[in-house]
Formats: sequence, C-alpha cells, structure tokens
Amino acid sequence: MIEKLNKALESIRPYLKEDGGDVEVLSLDELGVVKIKMIGNCKTCLQRNSTIKTGIESVLKSQFPEIKEVIEG
Repeated sequence: MIEKLNKALESIRPYLKEDGGDVEVLSLDELGVVKIKMIGNCKTCLQRNSTIKTGIESVLKSQFPEIKEVIEG
C-alpha cells in the first residue's frame, strides 16, 4: 500500500521538486492515518503544513477513501 500511496503523490511531486523538496510516505496505520516525511527544502518551509493538508492529504484522500489524515512522522 505504501507504494500505491507514493505513486499517487506523483501528481504533486513536480511542485515540491520545483522548490527543492519532496515527500516520502512512511506508514499507514489501521485508523487511516498516513505518516509522511518532508524532504529537502520542504522540511523547513513555512508553508509545509498547508502543503500537507491542502496538497498531499487532499490528493491521497481523493484516491483512497480509507485515508483519514496525513501527518508528519
């Protein structure tokens, strides 16, 4: 499932890479919480919480209804 989640993020990756960053899915628990790791410039970006909620979380929820939340882990 982690592979599928990472593949789903391919649509948002170009935007992250444009700013020198990326994202990696670390885990998915039984409650539907996805833990991610922000990479590169995304680790320290002041907009990362917005990127996680309005970008990454919305992309994953739209493709995987079982996803309830995305958090940094």
